[in-house]
Amino acid sequence: VTWVSNPVGLNQTALMSSPSGAGFAGASTVSLCHADSSTCTEIPLVQPWDRGAKIVVPLSMAPLQVWIVQMAGSTITRLNDAEPWWTMCDSLGNKSPTPLTCRAGSTLRVFGRGLAFDQSGCIPFTTSGTIEATPSESIQAPSGTAFLRLGTTTGSVILLNASIASCYMAEFGLPSSMPPGVYSVELKNSLTGAEWVQSP
Repeated sequence: VTWVSNPVGLNQTALMSSPSGAGFAGASTVSLCHADSSTCTEIPLVQPWDRGAKIVVPLSMAPLQVWIVQMAGSTITRLNDAEPWWTMCDSLGNKSPTPLTCRAGSTLRVFGRGLAFDQSGCIPFTTSGTIEATPSESIQAPSGTAFLRLGTTTGSVILLNASIASCYMAEFGLPSSMPPGVYSVELKNSLTGAEWVQSP
């Protein structure tokens, strides 16, 4: 699967798309599972064809979370993981050479799909605080927030909680003490089963 609807709630339809020749023609069902595989339900494919199909998430798969779609025992896609598309930086009045060059103390914005949820679905906006943590510390993600993980080649990690988050945009205040360097950028929403997803 190369594209899937995001976000998808209970009793909503998800469209899945795949390259020609690797699609759903001839298939009639898939398994929809909780992210920890504790519960799986066989559900029918709707309008399957060579390059795609639809599924409807049954109410029995509550609560809202990240779901895994499996076919013939293999995972073909995940529903509701964060999907960052691009990032840009507000350098607090100091112009950066490019949108991806950020200064300590500035605001990093991430744009994409499925970035922030509460149990009713994707949310318009929320505010929260900023945290820093070590790689060994766990994250207990409150509803309606997005989390950013900045990593360096030396293995150090900075974890940030969104100051403003919606389904399609999240803002993170970079610490003023953040040392200069090249960082990887990963995002995660607060749904059960969510995984870290690297930003392009």
